[in-house]
Amino acid sequence: RAKAFLHSFVLPLMEQMNPIVSDPRAARRGDGKPASRLLSALLATLARDRPIELVESVIFPILTMTKTIQLKEDAHVRSIEPSRFQCELIARLLQGKGALSSTAIALLIELLHPLTSEKKPLHRGMEWNDNTMPLVTACLNRQPILDNRVVARLADAVSHNLTTDLKQLMEKSIKFSNLFHTLVTKYGAQLRATGKIGRLIQAAYTLKTFMSKSITTSLKKL
Repeated sequence: RAKAFLHSFVLPLMEQMNPIVSDPRAARRGDGKPASRLLSALLATLARDRPIELVESVIFPILTMTKTIQLKEDAHVRSIEPSRFQCELIARLLQGKGALSSTAIALLIELLHPLTSEKKPLHRGMEWNDNTMPLVTACLNRQPILDNRVVARLADAVSHNLTTDLKQLMEKSIKFSNLFHTLVTKYGAQLRATGKIGRLIQAAYTLKTFMSKSITTSLKKL
């Protein structure tokens, strides 16, 4: 019942904060509109009383939303990037008094960074950008207990984002470097256990931020 309520009533309220949801053809997402005090208070209460359901039925769908767009005779599935205000609202649920439990945080990380099955992703997961990367960093700073496979998936995501078309943006991004540094300092032992250190060192060398040396040094100590 809780999941059905959240999906039917709370999720739409979150969706309304993002202007591109109502017009998927929009070229720019914009910042949208901030959350009302009522919605903020409701989410804070749910984070305390129904953290797992809130993650599964509201936070995860908002961060991985897609819409089907009909263009002439073809239908295309387009990812809907969460707005700045949506991410700021979620960020408040990840840290501080009344934040989501560590168990819920761990679940969120796992959902946003899916493992693979038979070389096919279970779902697309969340794209890393300026709005969403601070959320991943905030989750990692909570240091929830993560399976080695999830830590390995995060390491792969770091390396992947420095080898795609986004490389020029990511290698200069302080938010990306901060996420990278947090992963290394909080989950170094598991990174070593998964055999990802060498690949991450190569990734750290490509960074063009002041954190590059610190990340590389931390990796070499593992």
